[in-house]
Amino acid sequence: MLALILLLVVPLLLSAVTLLLRRWPSTASWLAAGSAALLALAVGAVVPGSDDPALQWELLGRLLVLDAATGEILTLLHAGSALLLLLAALWPQGQDFVPALLASLAPLALAPMARPFVFGAVALLVAATVLVALIQAGRAGSTLAATRYLTVMVLMLPFFLVAGWMLETEQLIFLRTLWRLLFAGFGLLLMGIPFHFWLRPLIQEAAPLAVVFVLGLSQLVLVAFAGAVIGGSPVLAQTDLGLWLRVLGLATMVAAALLLFAARETEQAIAYAVLLDAGVVLATLGAGATGVATALTVVLARSLALTLVMVALQLLRQEESGAQPWWLLLVLGYGAVSLLGLPLTPGFAGRWQAIALLGAQSPWQALLAVLAVAVAAVGLWRALPLPAFPPADRKLDWRLIAGPQLIVAVLLLAALLLTLFPSWLPAMAAIGSPPA
Repeated sequence: MLALILLLVVPLLLSAVTLLLRRWPSTASWLAAGSAALLALAVGAVVPGSDDPALQWELLGRLLVLDAATGEILTLLHAGSALLLLLAALWPQGQDFVPALLASLAPLALAPMARPFVFGAVALLVAATVLVALIQAGRAGSTLAATRYLTVMVLMLPFFLVAGWMLETEQLIFLRTLWRLLFAGFGLLLMGIPFHFWLRPLIQEAAPLAVVFVLGLSQLVLVAFAGAVIGGSPVLAQTDLGLWLRVLGLATMVAAALLLFAARETEQAIAYAVLLDAGVVLATLGAGATGVATALTVVLARSLALTLVMVALQLLRQEESGAQPWWLLLVLGYGAVSLLGLPLTPGFAGRWQAIALLGAQSPWQALLAVLAVAVAAVGLWRALPLPAFPPADRKLDWRLIAGPQLIVAVLLLAALLLTLFPSWLPAMAAIGSPPA
């Protein structure tokens, strides 16, 4: 019961406290960051180990199951949230950012634990409703991103409701209809084309750290939910769901590559790089039992890459003189390249695993994925601003290095470590994925 209180009650209480402090966003962020860090440690301590039996509770007549894989995902979610809240203390993101982020942790934690998965889908819609406030934080005049995002999440729910009812009542005579419903639900949930139309407005309008949470950390839960749905329904192995998820994923990658090739603005390029990454996730989910672990690896790398990109964009936007410091442009470029999964970046480990999985299904699928990444890389090179390095006779005065530069340096160091030790991300993802 302690784990259930930590996951579902404490975030809501913290959200209520920080809501009272919303007029002082920096103070609320420091309080929330410390609380979220302690909460991540507590969650990591109470979740069952890989050799321990899963914890089970009943809530409103429905079963909640917390196993080692789900516990690892939720620990990563809370730890990453603590990092974002710490960054928000340095760069306030709006009055509603902190309470909305904390409030979303409860339904996000509920979604992968709920049995049957129908109630997990409802929890995801509740989380999306709260995330609308996160997207809107401090940007009352920009509603396009939040409206489109909520619309897609509302449209997602009926597909999972009907599919869940068919599975629960064993309407297996309509198996073809069942997997098609789930296919549509996954396409809406995981940004497959053409349901990505909220992605570009989100990056252009939302607070930078809100983008990291919505497109990065929260996606860990969505992938875990999708993996639980696919793995928890053995009858789906008899259908073409996996094949069509790969088709949708590859189509999303190709569309993203073409859009990125035509992009001319930085925000556009980042949006389409994320879309390509989403296509990789969809394709790997349809590539067999090990696809969930690979998809989680991709999302973990995306979270770090987006943090680098959005922090760099935040600092570039704060430059009063309109200057573009070369070191910020380098960080922005490195994060964007990592989104594509190119070599010598944290994203390469997940991308290589995904290409290998697709190659095991068909060499042509792997070749198409590689070509999409190559075209996207050319487009990214054209869209991103190139750094203008200082003259050789001009040395950097390290005494001018302040807090923001140190934070960026720490983030960049973490990215470089994951580049040098590419097995770390897959190892974390493997713990957070259900057994094959």
